[in-house]
Amino acid sequence: MNTQENDRTQVSSHKASLAITESQDGGALKVEQAENRDASRGEAQKAELDELESVENESIVIKTQQRKLGPYTSQTQLLKATQILEKNDVHYTVDVVDRTEKIGYMVVSSNDYTQNTAILLTQFTKAGVKDMGPLPKSSYGGRISFGVYKGPVQAETRKVKLFELGINAEVIPRSKQVKTYWLSVDKITPSVLDRLI
Repeated sequence: MNTQENDRTQVSSHKASLAITESQDGGALKVEQAENRDASRGEAQKAELDELESVENESIVIKTQQRKLGPYTSQTQLLKATQILEKNDVHYTVDVVDRTEKIGYMVVSSNDYTQNTAILLTQFTKAGVKDMGPLPKSSYGGRISFGVYKGPVQAETRKVKLFELGINAEVIPRSKQVKTYWLSVDKITPSVLDRLI
């Protein structure tokens, strides 16, 4: 009996020491976890503060490599924009771009006709053509114009109708050179940008 009681006592004390050890380890683990949580919170708060500071800075000035504003189609528009930039101490450069703009399609008599303008007008009138007129010799060699049309489809339709009357014509796209102006800025505040758009 005594031997069994001693064995039970030893087992009980062993379990008790295990429980104490687990309790101590668990406590240490809890403390370590709490410290890790505090460190994580500190890092998260620092990241949030950095992000807020970044957002505040962005709200003050828009920073880009280079921002292009435009196009401005006249020097008057450009002047107004540059005055606003100068008044607000915004550094800028102006880029001028030349481009060709189509302004319509002209139907003219074929270059194959060798007769003078007066004879051609008489011939075309007899054929039943209306709405035509002579073009300058300097630019079109005295050819006859049968009208200017916004799009190529209308111009081609007119050309076909003339062909049905026995008149050879061709479609010439009309264009003009136009300048557009662009402003390049390194940084600009939203309030100034709103006045330019």
